[in-house]
Amino acid sequence: MSGLNPLTRTLLRLANWIAGEPQANWSAAMAAETDAAGSHGLSWALGCVGAALRMRLATDWKRIALLLAFPIVAYASIGLWIYPVTWAMRADWIGPMGWAVALQIPYMIMMALVARFSGNGLPVLFIAYAAAVILLLPGIVFAVLFDKSPFLFLQPEANWLNLPRNQGMALLAALLAGSVVAGRLLRRMNLRTA
Repeated sequence: MSGLNPLTRTLLRLANWIAGEPQANWSAAMAAETDAAGSHGLSWALGCVGAALRMRLATDWKRIALLLAFPIVAYASIGLWIYPVTWAMRADWIGPMGWAVALQIPYMIMMALVARFSGNGLPVLFIAYAAAVILLLPGIVFAVLFDKSPFLFLQPEANWLNLPRNQGMALLAALLAGSVVAGRLLRRMNLRTA
């Protein structure tokens, strides 16, 4: 594989990453075939990426569909979750900061589930997708409903989780990262007991 150009090598690494650990022998064979393909190595490597995607979809399509649905379900559940949390704040059971953090619980559960159920080959991809849904979808919905810029939340005077922008962003990132770590720990514990 040393004689391949960097793009071809990158495509082979991507195919290996997508295929996952169970397909390591296949990945090694495809790398050898790409090396033997000579000037057609780039198109062969691109075909390997496509084949790895098809293999992954054939074996993990239920898991992938579930992982794609998690963020949308979490976002939809916020509509139901906001009422009891707001009621608890209005009854002085929790303060504004507790209210802001409590509203993130569906997202935290979703991130933990994504981290728990994503396989070894694609967890970063699904975690990035879930984070994008969490961060982008509310801004887009806000922009459409209220005819405001979705970048309103990035202005210096914006509040995140009832905190100044940078502190709120850091707290949200810490909550979501903690959820991902918890999900991966649950996965490890489950794999040890199995």
